[in-house]
Amino acid sequence: REEISRAFRRRRWFSRAWTLQELLAPCVIHFYSESWSFIGTKATLRSIISERTDIEEDALYIWKSGKFCASQILRWASSRECTRGEDTAYSLMGLFAVNMPIIYGEGGEKAFLRLQEHILKQSTDHTFFAHLNDSCLIPFQRHTSKRTFPASEPIAYATYADDHKLPNSDFSCSITAQGVKMTGKIME
Repeated sequence: REEISRAFRRRRWFSRAWTLQELLAPCVIHFYSESWSFIGTKATLRSIISERTDIEEDALYIWKSGKFCASQILRWASSRECTRGEDTAYSLMGLFAVNMPIIYGEGGEKAFLRLQEHILKQSTDHTFFAHLNDSCLIPFQRHTSKRTFPASEPIAYATYADDHKLPNSDFSCSITAQGVKMTGKIME
């Protein structure tokens, strides 16, 4: 049993881009070994899965679109691998409830840019900008780092900490040909 548990932890499946959606969407998942021995369920293996994937146990227990902030989801995606660059973005569409055309051949960076544009059109989640600043407090100040918005890939969100909160704000934003257009105000 312990050998199966160790093998389960080492599975490459945990680092795949599509696995994030596969882990979060279903309420119940049954895990089996290669020899079809029952290992456990998503609920009973929650702490192992959380440790292996960096996904909070709460998210594994009950997934609700909109309950977890954009930066958390993108942080979970930041270390995932895919064979096609575009799948980095396409594998996240369901988690953000985004519908957009799948265009294989456009490249991963362009697909991730389109994903962010679609998220911006329907979201008021301001943590989406938190990766721009080390302190994750005020995303609109001048930055000396080379971080940009929109980000070119989810790795930009790797260091986002869930306990960092953005100030209350009342603004809207959109991506234009000139960049990101924001209107409104930040309230401390």
